[in-house]
Amino acid sequence: MKNLIILCSLLLFFALSCQKEINTVKSTDKEIITNKIADMDKHLMDFRARMDNPLKSGELLELEQARWYISALLNFAYADATTHYDFFPLDTFYVVLALNNHKVSLSEMNTALTELSSGVLDAYYGVTADEKTVIVLTAEIKTQSETQATLMVVSTMGYNGSPFSFTFDETDWWYWGFGAGKCGDYAGQMAGRDAATQLTQKANISIPVPVGRVYYTDPVTITVHPSDYEIDPLNHPFGRLSLLFWVVDGPPPPPWTCLCPDEMNYYLNNIKFIIAPDKKPQDKVLTNYFIRSDLLLNPHNIAFWIHWAHLTYGVPHITPLPPER
Repeated sequence: MKNLIILCSLLLFFALSCQKEINTVKSTDKEIITNKIADMDKHLMDFRARMDNPLKSGELLELEQARWYISALLNFAYADATTHYDFFPLDTFYVVLALNNHKVSLSEMNTALTELSSGVLDAYYGVTADEKTVIVLTAEIKTQSETQATLMVVSTMGYNGSPFSFTFDETDWWYWGFGAGKCGDYAGQMAGRDAATQLTQKANISIPVPVGRVYYTDPVTITVHPSDYEIDPLNHPFGRLSLLFWVVDGPPPPPWTCLCPDEMNYYLNNIKFIIAPDKKPQDKVLTNYFIRSDLLLNPHNIAFWIHWAHLTYGVPHITPLPPER
């Protein structure tokens, strides 16, 4: 009996160990090695301690290094990436970094990080939904002079996911954009949503993510215009020569365009196709899609009703630490 108990205990231990290994490592592109993830956590915590150390406050970093660390620290502190949410419009924050011989001091970075953190948290708590998260934060140098640089941080957040469905059904008749809701026989329903928000959600739930809390470093966003890919007009079922929604009409602008379920599924499949290798940055994985509706007017007052696709890529890391919110 004693040997049987020992044997059962060993089998349970190995089963739990295997399950832990399966749940710990899961990636879209390549295996994520857990000790590297732990190393990144430690690296960022050590760097943050340096920033908080008054004896190190005068230490200088290259501007690009400062940008990388601010982005990484914000994601490490606040992001909890997942895909089963509906995305709302991106929030943008700006901070000015004082330069010393084209470099940034740790003290200056600390001040900037505090200011940006306050903005991110205000935006997060400004969302009244019960379920919400910060997906990813990207940082970009927008302007630079001899004495200062402007850093732009864009946050992508998500809130209250709709019921899971990977395709559109017969009830999915949606106006093209601007939160106009459903159309056709369903007009007047789901105000605040539109074809762009629904395409965003369904595209994102198709992205597998590692199990656990995930944050990204080195995030970069690529914008795709509807005409970036050529379409064979003979094989395009809706007469619009683009992978993304794009309608051109002369003045006056047409009524808001209604997309039927077949069109919604057609564009959804095309959005997933856009992750083709010619768009994907090397050694990064897709973090999320964001589809944006827009109305453009050319000098001849011709209206372009379009969807833009914004694809963000980054290097994923799993951490056992909860977000600082």
